[in-house]
Amino acid sequence: MMQTLAAGLALFALFVRESLGCPGGCICTMRYSAPAANCAYGSFQLVPVGLPSNLSSLTLSANAITFLQSSSFEEVPHVSSLWLAHNEIESIQRGTFAVLAELKSLDLSHNHVRNFPWEDLASLTILIYLKIDNNWLTSLPRDAFSGLKSLRSLHINNNRLTTIFKGTFDSLDLLSNLQIHDNQFNCTCPLQWLKEWAANTKISIAEQDSIVCFSPKPLQGIPFGKTPKLQCSPPYVKISYHPTTELQEDHRLMLHCNVTGSPCPNIKWKIQATKTEICDFTPDGEYQKWDLTRSPNSHKLDSYLVFPNRTLVITHVRRGAEGLYTCVATNDLGTGEDSVEVSITSSLNAQHFGVRVHRSNATRELQHGKVIVLSPPGEGIGRNRGDTALKAPAWFWIFTILIFRL
Repeated sequence: MMQTLAAGLALFALFVRESLGCPGGCICTMRYSAPAANCAYGSFQLVPVGLPSNLSSLTLSANAITFLQSSSFEEVPHVSSLWLAHNEIESIQRGTFAVLAELKSLDLSHNHVRNFPWEDLASLTILIYLKIDNNWLTSLPRDAFSGLKSLRSLHINNNRLTTIFKGTFDSLDLLSNLQIHDNQFNCTCPLQWLKEWAANTKISIAEQDSIVCFSPKPLQGIPFGKTPKLQCSPPYVKISYHPTTELQEDHRLMLHCNVTGSPCPNIKWKIQATKTEICDFTPDGEYQKWDLTRSPNSHKLDSYLVFPNRTLVITHVRRGAEGLYTCVATNDLGTGEDSVEVSITSSLNAQHFGVRVHRSNATRELQHGKVIVLSPPGEGIGRNRGDTALKAPAWFWIFTILIFRL
């Protein structure tokens, strides 16, 4: 009797599996009146084919899957729960999850994912539960979760993230649980916002004592919430120039880029006259000259001198040097820039020329081939955010002039 019953049950299970189109190695059942496939603890290296098209839940945890293709889940577009934890997934093609518009739960934890197709999340508008913890993620786009209006639980802990951009969680209105601990956070200015945000948010942030600094070295191992407040500011730029009042053609013009900001900004000069960037400065004062475009009207590279203190010298101001000279400074908090214009201006006597250096709001007066800049030196049209910049000291200009006169 018992043998007959067991045989009947086996036949019934086989019938259910076949009727649901269940591939070998998977157990297909009806769960809460919806078809579900459990393919966990197998030896799958790829997502199996032949799954029921109306599948609602798919479990592929604890297999040997290493790669997800964009077509991996095309057969099961109605899946609402997808479990992929404890595989060996390293690569995920763009579009892999975009076809799963009904997905509510996604678990990719405990894999080797380095690059996640964040743009796929834009299609998962009803996703509630997202686990990508215990992977190898190194970066997180600012808008990664911008489309997840229904998300309530987010786990990105135990990765290799060095920073999280301000505003990353702003669109997650329903988020109630967040896990970001055990990453490799660089506790510098770009991450300062997170300290204040974590202290004031109503979202439950798990294991806050494990949100520790990986760098810089003096803060290594210190919980992020206990780090000292850093003085951070975006770049502020002002160009000062010499001479400041009048200049004749073929004279020497010195432009100095005065910059403040923390962390120390990267700086470059952009010259509209030659449609190029003449040099890049690193925060420690090193710089690299860029080759200028060679054309009959271009100003030759040897007509410019560049110094580690960010001073640009036009050795002979002539027609080829006309244009807008802009100093651009950039750090992790933003960009600042300031510009001056250099141009040759004819006087009433056509045989004489003058050189004009000005800002857009400077009042200028032409006198016998010269243009006098009436605005205070160093004040002008810079587009900046930050603290007041320091101007080049007077001794610098005297020292530079003496060098050129030798």
